[in-house]
Amino acid sequence: MFDILKLPAEHVLPSAVFLTASIAYLIYHYGVPAARLQKLLLKRGLDQEHAQAQAWLWQRLLGGLILGGSALVMSAFLPGGVAAHGWGLTGWSMAWLGLLPLPLLLPILVRQARQAHHQRRYPQIRTQHWGASLRWGNALSWSFYLLGYEAFFRGLLLYSLVGWLGVWPGMLAMTSLYIYAHLPKDAGECVGCLAMGLVFGALTLISGGIWAAWLLHVGIALSNDALCRRAARHATDLETPTGVLQEAATCA
Repeated sequence: MFDILKLPAEHVLPSAVFLTASIAYLIYHYGVPAARLQKLLLKRGLDQEHAQAQAWLWQRLLGGLILGGSALVMSAFLPGGVAAHGWGLTGWSMAWLGLLPLPLLLPILVRQARQAHHQRRYPQIRTQHWGASLRWGNALSWSFYLLGYEAFFRGLLLYSLVGWLGVWPGMLAMTSLYIYAHLPKDAGECVGCLAMGLVFGALTLISGGIWAAWLLHVGIALSNDALCRRAARHATDLETPTGVLQEAATCA
């Protein structure tokens, strides 16, 4: 039997990290879904297409703030501070490592983009009118969101878990959490998270920061959007910008 009323001093930090991370992710996942944001924008007078596009841009901005902000605040109170949880300059100087796996992943992304069920989810912004401002907004919002996402999973959680459990148990534990976050997606993405969680984790630990994983993640997201737009350019799905109302909250 276990005495659950006792909390040893060495268990305080792990308990605080997991509790904070759980609350932050719940706020993000259920608090700012794109469907809710789209409805608010429609009430403000935007047409369907612009409301849908702006809903995803705002969802990524808010998601990056919630996940990244909670990770930064919590990391600041942990041993070593934010620099020891993925934000160090050493990691930035090794960010180029994140570009190395991308050419190997492109054939997978190309094949995935040709699948109808994948085209129904991506790109998240459902419009035929991809002007320069929207392309930049899409790229910048993905970059900001994924910075917060990597700070959360590969910064706060990975470095904490590795410190408590060791390298491989820590990476596998983080990967399990990463898979759980993708359960609203289809089976293919969840299975892929097993491999990609380990790739992102290995890049983070080898490079000494979150930057390599962030760079790879941004490359995957933008390549996937571009490939899906190209594959589904003439599909009727993209002509009806209502897909967001049928989507769960985004997970990368």
